[in-house]
Amino acid sequence: MERQLPGVPHTFLSVKPGLARFGIIERIRRANQLIEEEIARRPDAHFISLSEAMLRNEKPRAELFLEDGLHLSPAGYQVWAEELEPCRNTVFTLVSGSCNLEGKREEFPTRQGRFFDYENRGLAGVLREQIDGGQIQLFCVDSLDCESLYSVEKRPQDRIARHNQYEAYILQEVVPFSARNAGQFRWARRIRLGGAIGT
Repeated sequence: MERQLPGVPHTFLSVKPGLARFGIIERIRRANQLIEEEIARRPDAHFISLSEAMLRNEKPRAELFLEDGLHLSPAGYQVWAEELEPCRNTVFTLVSGSCNLEGKREEFPTRQGRFFDYENRGLAGVLREQIDGGQIQLFCVDSLDCESLYSVEKRPQDRIARHNQYEAYILQEVVPFSARNAGQFRWARRIRLGGAIGT
């Protein structure tokens, strides 16, 4: 991302410890630790830990996940909203003399998800006040992982080629589109949510 968008600040949300991933919880914690240490060296980057809020007695809270144990339930998105709220005025901020916008968010569906998942699962509703008030803008993109990494009938090189096409779409079309729609306002902070493997 730094190669494609040099100088654009960004925020990384920690890898979440789902029920389906409980067997690798220590690896997840280690990965988050290494990522946080790396981000601490970068002046335009922030790391936000959401993992511990999703645990109870060292185990993932079952009510925060759907039946697959991986994707968030509405209650899970509510926890995310509560954890992100203290960061709203410090991390997700746009710089402008008279601008009251506070952030642009590009929302990626989780594994094999769809662009409407954030609305159907309640996250857009949690953010309704900020969206209606012009404090944030939400860009929800679709996934293609069913045609790439999870398309098991294809050869591995073909799966990767399709994934690379999706990546090019995000970098060459989605990001410029959201930037153009910033109007007169200059970006100071953006956040991406839902970057599960395959999206």
